[in-house]
Amino acid sequence: MTLSGEQWLDQVFRPKLADVQRVRAEQVGDGDALKALGGRLWAQVEALADTGVLTDDQERTALAALRGAELMPSVRVVSTSATATAGFATATAVSAVSPPTFSGEVGPRPDTAAGPPRLVGVQPGPFVLGLLGGNPVTLVAAEVWTGRIIVDIYTETSPEQRRARHEGEHEYLEWVRRQRRGEPGERPHHPRLTSPLQAARWELSDEPGTPYARSGGTGEWDDHLDRHRLYWQPAPPPGIRQVTLTAIGPDDTPLFGCAIPLP
Repeated sequence: MTLSGEQWLDQVFRPKLADVQRVRAEQVGDGDALKALGGRLWAQVEALADTGVLTDDQERTALAALRGAELMPSVRVVSTSATATAGFATATAVSAVSPPTFSGEVGPRPDTAAGPPRLVGVQPGPFVLGLLGGNPVTLVAAEVWTGRIIVDIYTETSPEQRRARHEGEHEYLEWVRRQRRGEPGERPHHPRLTSPLQAARWELSDEPGTPYARSGGTGEWDDHLDRHRLYWQPAPPPGIRQVTLTAIGPDDTPLFGCAIPLP
């Protein structure tokens, strides 16, 4: 039996959307599973509209309902470059924070050794390092390896950033839909949106002046999380128990600075 557009909305779309709202109200269920469901519903709405099952008004109403339920297809930004090339996010200058205190004696850290990287020690978080763009930046962990150091940090995505992402995604998806239908229209000329953490230029330093060089990084950015893993070489010299992490602005002005203890 073939359903009409209104029958599909009434028998499939609206019940699933109501289930999502119920699960969220009861604070149960898997958030990633809800996002996946939203992506499937979004794709089904577009496919039914492209084949003429849904009218333009029905498509717009259904997509608006998905956006209102925060079930837009998630665009995850992943970066593996050693340097950021996009614009710099506005940051709030902060003083270096005091590292946690440690009890007991700390043994010597082994120096860089030849061969595959070997994990030497981990300084676990979480603790807040300072503010960037008015949002707290939290340390997930600082990892010392033979030959390198990795600093893992995250912050929250602000409501303004979420709105900008949604608007850009909506305009782009609308353009893709028109292209599939053969309709004329220019590609949206939205400025490339970049997460605040990935937009900054991050530098690492220590008291002896070790020449740390960025060797890469990975990141993820969605509606609520902005996380970045920053890689530097070489590893801190033996005996170094603290490094300073600094975010640099487009005019080479330090806008964020914090002390990070090492294991």
